[in-house]
Amino acid sequence: MRRILFALAAALTLGWASQALAWGNPGHATVCQIAYLRLTNTARQEVDRLVAAGPWGKSGNARRTAAYPTFGQACTFPDNPHERGDEHFVNYPRSLRAVTAQTQCTRGLLCIFSAIEGELAILASQRTPQAGRAAALFYLGHWIGDLHQPLHVSFGDDFGGGAVNTTGVCGTDGLHSVWDKCIVLRVFRGLHPATGDLPTTTTANQWSNAGAAATELQRTITPAQAAAWLQSGAPWQWAAESYAITLRPDVKYCIDHQGQECWYSATSRVLGTTSRTVNIDDAYVNGFTDEVTLRLQQAGVRLAHVLNRALDPAYAAQHP
Repeated sequence: MRRILFALAAALTLGWASQALAWGNPGHATVCQIAYLRLTNTARQEVDRLVAAGPWGKSGNARRTAAYPTFGQACTFPDNPHERGDEHFVNYPRSLRAVTAQTQCTRGLLCIFSAIEGELAILASQRTPQAGRAAALFYLGHWIGDLHQPLHVSFGDDFGGGAVNTTGVCGTDGLHSVWDKCIVLRVFRGLHPATGDLPTTTTANQWSNAGAAATELQRTITPAQAAAWLQSGAPWQWAAESYAITLRPDVKYCIDHQGQECWYSATSRVLGTTSRTVNIDDAYVNGFTDEVTLRLQQAGVRLAHVLNRALDPAYAAQHP
């Protein structure tokens, strides 16, 4: 039995590693481009300078040799290749009912909260080499995007839904991938109805589509919405929003057990030797398209606020 469990865990770990790319490249690029459009002139100039000074080919990873010319594209840096895996998410016990200010990284481990704090410190330090500050900028944009993907605030035993199998319109890559990619594509298709399921072709088209989506999503954000979203100013509050979505019964990620815990299945508290399957139909995807749109917009607005405070002294003075 232990050999079976070990083999299953190893297989699922490989699957999770390939699926824990919140929003996928187009989604991350969209979040960061929304933020870029909302930067002050001073902050935007600094972002442009850091993007140009990025650690392209300097990370010690032979696979990373190409530069990303825009901030939106640079925010995909941590996923290409996937690095610092524990810092893309936060896991909680199944008995946790809500995220609070006291509920952050568990047991002193690294998680997305410590990652955000660390990148902010590096970005703010003028003593850090420019390539290091640039990398911190890209990671920070990526982490804040991740935090707004609900299944990145979830449970560890099922790899954030990577071990909840799926069938239907989003394929068989698991529930995590449904939220990373499939629903985002539906958002894009709604913004570009003539072009079908975007982006499905070349990398260049992905960047173009993400940029166009960001422009449209930014255009529809009202000042009142942005002000309301910024009232929740701490990363734990953004995680609390994600976690509340994660636990919703209609998400089908977990199953409430006597109002005390959210179980993996009706008969199993955690993932065991067998996994369950959820059918994802058009109603599911359409039903959460507005939710995903909102999370992309909120992430972009909040990231812009964080960067404006970090990179523009005049803005920071007005928003201490």
